[in-house]
Amino acid sequence: EQHFYQPMVLFGSVLVCVGLWLLAMQKAPRSVVWGTLVGDILLLLVIFLWFYVEAKSVNWACIMMALAMGIGCIFARKNINNGCVMMKIAMDGLFANERLYAVTFGVQLVWVAFFALWIAGLIGMHFVKEAKLDPELGDRCKVEMGWTDSGLLWFYWIVIYYWATFFFRNINV
Repeated sequence: EQHFYQPMVLFGSVLVCVGLWLLAMQKAPRSVVWGTLVGDILLLLVIFLWFYVEAKSVNWACIMMALAMGIGCIFARKNINNGCVMMKIAMDGLFANERLYAVTFGVQLVWVAFFALWIAGLIGMHFVKEAKLDPELGDRCKVEMGWTDSGLLWFYWIVIYYWATFFFRNINV
């Protein structure tokens, strides 16, 4: 692998960003929440401008989403501000009990490992092939999809992912 370090760098960068995000949410939750909402709206407008300049087309979806988000923020501003106050209380509680970081980090690492193995299994399913004798070809074999091509296995794989994700996401509560 020529770029083997990329997942490690990305994962490390995410850890640093998460730490900074949590710290910012404790110190100034209102600014972070409103900054994120305004940033989302501005990003939609930038995407609209990019489509307009590069493709010479009007991206109505971006305009409509930006308008809907702006109107939603105006009508829900009291609830958003109340949520920011609750977030400040929750973050103060989280920072008061530092052992929670280690526990939740451990749970998240287990979930990330499960997700990585689940994705690897999902991708690997397509590579399972079986060689079977083909009477039309005489003594020759033909390659067919293996036992992993079963619809029941796919259903099972999705259900396992759903329940495992539900468990890992709610165990921290």
